[in-house]
Amino acid sequence: MATLSYIDTTSKQPVNRSFRIPTDESIGAMLFDISGFTNPFDGYSLLYHSFKDNAVQCIKNMDDALLLGIEDNGFLNGLIYYHVSQFYDFIGEGQTLYIAIADCSKDWEIIEQMQRQTNGRIFQVGVWTSQSLWTVRRDGTMGFTPLITDLQAQADEINGKLGVSTHTMVPLNIILCGNSFYAGGKPFSYKSLPNAFELNCPKVSVPLIQNGTQEVKNMQSQNPNQAPVSALGVIMACLSLCGAEESIASVAKCDLNKNENFNNPEWGIGTTGTPIDDVHRIWGNIISSRGYIIPVNYEELEGACFLSSDQTLYEGDFGTIANNRVMHKCRRAVCTATIPYVNGSHIYNPGTHNISPTSIAMMTDSINTLLDSVMRNKQGQKQIEGRVVTFLENEKMLENDSISIKLDVKPVNYSGYISEGVSHDIVQ
Repeated sequence: MATLSYIDTTSKQPVNRSFRIPTDESIGAMLFDISGFTNPFDGYSLLYHSFKDNAVQCIKNMDDALLLGIEDNGFLNGLIYYHVSQFYDFIGEGQTLYIAIADCSKDWEIIEQMQRQTNGRIFQVGVWTSQSLWTVRRDGTMGFTPLITDLQAQADEINGKLGVSTHTMVPLNIILCGNSFYAGGKPFSYKSLPNAFELNCPKVSVPLIQNGTQEVKNMQSQNPNQAPVSALGVIMACLSLCGAEESIASVAKCDLNKNENFNNPEWGIGTTGTPIDDVHRIWGNIISSRGYIIPVNYEELEGACFLSSDQTLYEGDFGTIANNRVMHKCRRAVCTATIPYVNGSHIYNPGTHNISPTSIAMMTDSINTLLDSVMRNKQGQKQIEGRVVTFLENEKMLENDSISIKLDVKPVNYSGYISEGVSHDIVQ
């Protein structure tokens, strides 16, 4: 029996009447988890009214931040002001940035709320939390807390799961700056960090980096469980500057010390903070091979500092933030192109268990036209070198009134194709 047709998205995203789903990959957000702080808003009434009830605020410069109460006044030990100011120092004024402050001790549903409140504009969320990344087992070995997998589960709620057709229209990535100092109250060495690839979390990345200045050390000493301050602000700035196809480890674009204010890079691990000069390059390679993003420098570029990679916690096509962002942008374009065909007239071809070749050709042309238009960076350069749209057979098409589309794209500077499925409900 046919039911009312609809576009269903896991994030309950309302459809824009202009049928234009946001495709600007420079748009990011910062989420600050206050679960470790006691009454953090006491004495900060303007900040409380700006961010109460999980409100998401949009700013484009430090003046906007000041109007919300984000200033150098000691709130959260200066954490939010530090990261927002670092963001705009690195990128300049005029860049949209969303901010949320919430207690995430029970769950991470605020991320879905953020995407809904911003009408799906967010491409990447940077999360700061004092919750620990790791725990120490009884035998003394390091293991993971549920933090990373919980965030991946939240990403799955918004994005859908890899290899499964999904109705979602506004996927995103998560950059997690968790507590790399505290692990069950026991001392540990960076050499004992567990392999994060075992978690299979393609939408989550874990950078271990901060600027080890005295200012940062003072903030960290006052944070819950001495949680590192991290480099969330500059990492999110790099993501805003880079096109979807570009790595935030880019030497050309992402020197963290370009303004000569990131001179003391460290991992944020242990009582010393683990400065990069104290880590042999062999061990840097080992820890990077376990899934973590760490600070690196190059002898030829004196004084510069870069991220080691843009990897996610996944070994496969979606093992980089860039590949994820390219596919996320493509998925948004595909949904924009196909929404107008919902409740249209589509002839069923029983021989192929699919809609008619004419309908397929018409929709494919719409998808390809929009992809060719949207998949360009700010310099007008192509972000994909190839795209193949396939309408999948569906023996139950008449029962569920839906079509499934497989999209294969070839990002620039990538040797193969990556693919993902998208579903839409239609009327036959």
